[in-house]
Amino acid sequence: MADMTSISAILGSIKAATDIAKLLKEADLSLEKAELRLKLADLISALADARIEAAEVQETLNRKDTQIRALEQALSI
Repeated sequence: MADMTSISAILGSIKAATDIAKLLKEADLSLEKAELRLKLADLISALADARIEAAEVQETLNRKDTQIRALEQALSI
């Protein structure tokens, strides 16, 4: 079930990034520069987490595809 955990982590990171982006979009001019930088850092972090998790899922799927091909080849022999 590691795949489902990874997918959940990806979705969580994307949701966090989306929420931060919405906050930044709706923020008025009174948003302090430091606060803006903090939110942008949070956004970048959430997107980086999603990217890492997506790469891990892709690697897992590639391993499983390789294993399936090997098992299919062994079955045909």
